[in-house]
Amino acid sequence: MSNAAFNIKFALATTLSMFTVFSAPAETFETISPVYFVDRTYASMEGPYSIAYVQIDAEETPYLVWITGVRASVLDENLKPLSTDFFCHANVDIRPERHKKEFDSTKQKSSRLFTLSQGNAELHFPNGFGIPVMSNEMLAVSTQALNHNLSPSGIRIRVKVSIDFIRASNLPKNASMTALYSIPIQGLVLTSPQEKHHGSHHDAETIQEGALGPRGMDVGSFPYKDNAGRTYSGHWFVPPGRQVNHTRVSSWLNLSSDVTVHYITLHVHPFAETVELRDLTIGEEVFHGKVKNLDSGTGLFSVDALTSRAGIVMFRGHDYELITHYNNTSTKFQSAMSVMFLYARDDGLSGVR
Repeated sequence: MSNAAFNIKFALATTLSMFTVFSAPAETFETISPVYFVDRTYASMEGPYSIAYVQIDAEETPYLVWITGVRASVLDENLKPLSTDFFCHANVDIRPERHKKEFDSTKQKSSRLFTLSQGNAELHFPNGFGIPVMSNEMLAVSTQALNHNLSPSGIRIRVKVSIDFIRASNLPKNASMTALYSIPIQGLVLTSPQEKHHGSHHDAETIQEGALGPRGMDVGSFPYKDNAGRTYSGHWFVPPGRQVNHTRVSSWLNLSSDVTVHYITLHVHPFAETVELRDLTIGEEVFHGKVKNLDSGTGLFSVDALTSRAGIVMFRGHDYELITHYNNTSTKFQSAMSVMFLYARDDGLSGVR
């Protein structure tokens, strides 16, 4: 066994003793979208959407809260529950510059805190873990409707996003929270001529296997450029058949030190099968998430997530790759994405009150 592999297992065995399970009064902040009129089929990222700018508490003197989970649900215009067939996704974003000033942290570099989507409509951190924000920090909550299968004459829906949080002032005496921050990494397809991995200076290496399909068929994302000037897209189309996407994500991770990850979740589109994160340096799997599609029709039934109080160590200087399997069983091109959200411990912020 390599030393790095031993270190991972040692961390998993010893980190548990660092955390104490406790209970504290939890509260929920809710925001509900305007009414979306769904009168035809909408594929992923094609339906009506909106963005709401909200604050957990804009009235009182600002105070520290810990976000411990987030949920999304679909309602009719009278606020009664509806099928998640109409749920595309919900995003929660912050302003990282403001956040950095509030907490003096360089860890939270991404504006994206959470993405929920069909098959993965809720997230709950392990007990004692959370993302610290100030009660008056501005949150951008975006939601979008979806309709792959049904042909309604016209239905009005709303999407509710619920953010679970704990006030720091309500924590039990001598108890503290462990701070997390999000690290999103993404599968990419090349839109420029050369076939190389994102961020790679090596000789040409294919980033896809199987049914390649046309490149450069972007469905709305801004292009990404790596340090060698190559252009990539985080959205692509999968033709009928199987496709495997390999994306080197070491430059996305940009680890200045070893980190410990306590929660992992995925964002994919229908026809995805698995998303795997591999440590190429030691040849070991970090996380292998399975995706279950609907038995009939197009859509996602469930998407794997990982929750761990002990945590998984990822190492500075190691090379990591995201591997995404799609199996398009339809007869036409289907849109695709692959995003993995890693929630890592920010030791510099843990226990702030």
